[in-house]
Amino acid sequence: MSNWLLVANSRRAKIFSVSGAHYELTELADFAHSVESRRGANPSGHIAAASKGTRHGMEPQTLPKEKEAQAFALELAQYLQSEFAQRHFSELTLAAAPEFLGELRSALTEKVRAVAKAIKKDLTACSDAELSNYLREQNALH
Repeated sequence: MSNWLLVANSRRAKIFSVSGAHYELTELADFAHSVESRRGANPSGHIAAASKGTRHGMEPQTLPKEKEAQAFALELAQYLQSEFAQRHFSELTLAAAPEFLGELRSALTEKVRAVAKAIKKDLTACSDAELSNYLREQNALH
């Protein structure tokens, strides 16, 4: 089993296997999540159809952007749970934008959460070399 790294924000995620003292990265999966690709949304990002059901006046409203972030976090969590069940990794580091990290953590199962560490930083724009250097400099995985 190996150490995996998930680098994510609410729109994009990559999963890497991390090996060696120099944090060599091997990309395993790449996820993209856009509102436009979701059913019921138009290119402006607004939900196309409103619900016909009645809503209570005191019911908290969740913005479409927040719902999309929750859906993406759940998609990633399900993938990670499946891979963990197949024993493809034994340690997991989540490097995510702070606002998305909470969504990710809450979507993970207890077993996956137990082997996960967190870095509260959006590293999705980093190249593989920059990411490896950052991890090494921060000694982030140990």
